[in-house]
Amino acid sequence: MKQIRDFVDKAIESKDETQLMSALYKIINISNSNDEIVRQEKIDLFLKVRNGVVSQMDPNFDVRKGVVMNVAPAGGKYPPGTDPASIKDPAVRKDYERAIAGTRKINSLRMKQILLQKLLDEIDVSVAIYCVNAFGSSALEQRAERLALKQFSNSESIFNKAEWYRKELGQAK
Repeated sequence: MKQIRDFVDKAIESKDETQLMSALYKIINISNSNDEIVRQEKIDLFLKVRNGVVSQMDPNFDVRKGVVMNVAPAGGKYPPGTDPASIKDPAVRKDYERAIAGTRKINSLRMKQILLQKLLDEIDVSVAIYCVNAFGSSALEQRAERLALKQFSNSESIFNKAEWYRKELGQAK
């Protein structure tokens, strides 16, 4: 478990979506256990990765805004996507190169936000499935499941996903 905790810490520190996804899969692959300490540790790791993802997300990000594929050079003489080397006027070329660089940066940031949102959704589904499967159907186990899910209190989506998964299993409350 220590190796996984260390891997999770490094993934969060790296702020790399691929590393965070790998950390999530390592957590998912921890053997399920009836041991309360192991269950809590797994939930803590899920929560840690989730918080690491959320900390990188831009709350003002709007997924409906598309990426810009090509920008046009100023002046209207050249179509969007023109090779900057083909522009003879150095001032227009320099402005166009800056615009291209700015567009690439914005698109890169947008893609990161999209990946983070997808990762967050994957974490929420994984937590919901884990909690539904890790806890039994007795009243005490159901209470333990609710307490586990409440640790993710800022995420109504996890509760909804857990409820959906229970219905899929035919365990709707």
